Amino acid sequence: MAKLDYLIDSSNTLSTFFNYLRSSGERAIQTPIVLPNVGRNGTDDVRIYAYNARLTSTIGPRIVNELRFQWSRDWEFEFADQPPPALVTRLARRFMDTDGNLKEVAKTLILGSEGWSPKQDKIKRPGEWMVATLRASGIPLNIGQMTGAQTQLGESLWRPAAPKGFPDDNAAWTDGLAQRLDMANEFANRFAGKVDPQAMLDTALGPLASQETRETVARAGSRAQAIALLLMAPEFQRR
Repeated sequence: MAKLDYLIDSSNTLSTFFNYLRSSGERAIQTPIVLPNVGRNGTDDVRIYAYNARLTSTIGPRIVNELRFQWSRDWEFEFADQPPPALVTRLARRFMDTDGNLKEVAKTLILGSEGWSPKQDKIKRPGEWMVATLRASGIPLNIGQMTGAQTQLGESLWRPAAPKGFPDDNAAWTDGLAQRLDMANEFANRFAGKVDPQAMLDTALGPLASQETRETVARAGSRAQAIALLLMAPEFQRR
């Protein structure tokens, strides 16, 4: 970490600092400073850059103005928790070939066929699961109900526990699936009189729905049960 304070004049002070965090290791466990409340075995390589600047100006005996600027950069994969080795190799080669041009690396990432595969490897985060639920049902919730439900599921709106945001790996959300079941039953009881489960299944999953999921929903003992089973189906839980 590097910090610099510069007195421009008697009324203005400029403060800047740059912070670089790197944690790496084989057979490592990600620490709470990187991923709060989540431990995960495997190769751990995290790089976070952060730059802050602050200009403090004394305008009068009782008035002080402060202008702040912050920039940060972090690297996250948007594929499975263990990214495809071939993709990692292409990204590393592109990084070296372009002298570290992140724009070109990002283009390689986006254009990679792995990112467009229909295979569902990632568990939806609570917010994604709730939005999918509301879109499939067509029944809106007020913002208070929406944010309250997200908080119960561990993803408070705009309040991540770390600057890098909420985690995007499966291990972070697996333990919360029991709470999703309670929430799914609550939504199902609310939607049961207004939504046809089969129509909701076709809207939400279409060709992604397996024959097993379709049969499970069709054989449910009630509309509410059918909707709850749909919301907890593996295809609905993943992206």
